Amino acid sequence: MTAGSPSFGSLPTWLELDRWEYSELFDPMPAVDYTSLMSDVRHLARSANLPSHPFFKLAAREMSALELWVTQELVMTNSFSQLVLYAAAQTCNVHARAILTEIAKGEHELVDDGGAFESHPWLLERLRESLSIERGSVRPLAPVLAFIGRLAAHVSDPLGAIAFIGIGNELIIVPEYREIERCFRAQAKDSEYQPFLEANIVADVDHARMCVQLAAKYISLGASRDAFLGLARDAIASRVTYFDDLYSLARAARSPT
Repeated sequence: MTAGSPSFGSLPTWLELDRWEYSELFDPMPAVDYTSLMSDVRHLARSANLPSHPFFKLAAREMSALELWVTQELVMTNSFSQLVLYAAAQTCNVHARAILTEIAKGEHELVDDGGAFESHPWLLERLRESLSIERGSVRPLAPVLAFIGRLAAHVSDPLGAIAFIGIGNELIIVPEYREIERCFRAQAKDSEYQPFLEANIVADVDHARMCVQLAAKYISLGASRDAFLGLARDAIASRVTYFDDLYSLARAARSPT
């Protein structure tokens, strides 16, 4: 090694310091029309028909199923916030990274008096407390572990991260939370469900839009549109599979009548 030659062996490879390309890191991504791509992913989401999933009918009549959703959403929401930050950290272009950090900021909201008291995880904590669910009963179960695993497997890939964060979570969550809202109105209308659900529904529509816009930018630079739509389809299927598994777990845990 000559004097001044760099050594990259101990540095994270996702910093891409060993293949330094100034323009890739600093140049703005091209402006694009993402209307058609948004239409395609919305069609995929509608085709999944998540609101008709039998879990929601069960949770609307059995409090134990709704409480199960809350406990696993606590696990999922906190891990999701972390994984968005992890995906952002591995995105080398500053403009693309800013989009993902904006989503992460939306999950955490502003710090007030040293705490993130409007963050989505904390709003969900308030919901848990209002339902008198013991903290000790909240633990990761198989359905949410499998779901988080599928998400985590894709966050290091730009298109995969966008699809699993923006489509398999932010976009498909909107109709999911509207169904969950109906469940709360039927089962626990006095609980603190509205702050959490409303904050998510408002933010997630915008987060999904930003992710589709970012995907369109990558596609304009040579990424495969078909590959992205395939990943979006997989991400939506992952969410449906989660509810399949959660439904099976809720039914298995039902008290004998």
